[in-house]
Amino acid sequence: MSAVTYRPATLDDAALASDVMTRAYPSLPQDPVLTRYRWERVRSGYESARFLADRGGEPIAFTDLGQNFPSATARLRCGWTNRNTSWSW
Repeated sequence: MSAVTYRPATLDDAALASDVMTRAYPSLPQDPVLTRYRWERVRSGYESARFLADRGGEPIAFTDLGQNFPSATARLRCGWTNRNTSWSW
């Protein structure tokens, strides 16, 4: 079995990523045009990273992450606590 390799996904990989996601979850098909549209428009204040995994030259997985990196002086505006099994926000 060949090793799995990872590489950053570019905008041009949106269609390939859509295919990989659709193969993984056939009941939730992904549209390549909408995928690229979302990739081109990262939410304001967020950073994103996307990766494709290949094995033997065949794409086998896609992963992405989005993260909001607030400034060092930003206040925490929300959170949760668990007090006696009752959740509060």
